[in-house]
Amino acid sequence: MLRVSEPQERVEGDVKHVFLGWYSGNTLYSKSPELSLRVEGPTSLESRWERYFRVTVACRPAEACSSESYWFREGDALDPGSLGAKEVVYMGDTRYVFKGWSSGPFTVSSPTTIYRLYGVQHRVRVESSEGRAWADSEWADEGSVVTVRVESTRFGCPVQTVLAGFSADGGEVVGYSLAEGWARVRVLGPTTVYVRWVKDYTPLYVLAAVAGVIALGVALFLARGRLPTPTRVAAAMKEATQVKPVPAGVAAPAEGTQVLSLEQLERELSRIEEEVR
Repeated sequence: MLRVSEPQERVEGDVKHVFLGWYSGNTLYSKSPELSLRVEGPTSLESRWERYFRVTVACRPAEACSSESYWFREGDALDPGSLGAKEVVYMGDTRYVFKGWSSGPFTVSSPTTIYRLYGVQHRVRVESSEGRAWADSEWADEGSVVTVRVESTRFGCPVQTVLAGFSADGGEVVGYSLAEGWARVRVLGPTTVYVRWVKDYTPLYVLAAVAGVIALGVALFLARGRLPTPTRVAAAMKEATQVKPVPAGVAAPAEGTQVLSLEQLERELSRIEEEVR
């Protein structure tokens, strides 16, 4: 009794041999890798194998996925699209968008590696302590330029908030206009764009100055309307102190009463005017 055996498969690196069976000439004798037979005469048997090649599926860039490997029989037709691919792979503030395969359909004739090709995109955030600002896209291709805009470059009254500039973390500002309220930012990774503002107190100062002038004018107007001017005071006092004949029967001033002359009254009036000023 003769016993012979072969492994079911034999792997040598990226090549795998799969046992097909025992053959006598072109005739299949047995598919079992283990064989027991009684030898009664000259006998010739050979083991036959099918060859398979390893096909590795990886990603470019490598971060988009883990590599996989499959065995395909020599001579098989392989369409990479049949292996499938995730359309979008998210990794925090970076994502990978499937673009296609590195190869079209082909016939497997050797170990090979094919690639799922992904584009790299990064999230773009805009932070603004005042007003409203936004980017024209939440996700942008790595190396591309996005535009950030503000709704208004100047607002508020009487203290105004004025656009002062842009800065970027994870990207670089490649152009901007403070007058028009935009900036262009090159995206090099997950990017945060900061919008800077300053306070402008000039309108408040102008308003305060105008209000002060108006208040002063009103005060002067009221003061002139209520108080007699020095000229009016002098005229009234002169009129009151004019010497008039004393009618008969009217008593003379009592003894001890001080009688002022017109010249003395004018000097007294001048003193009062100085005090009023």
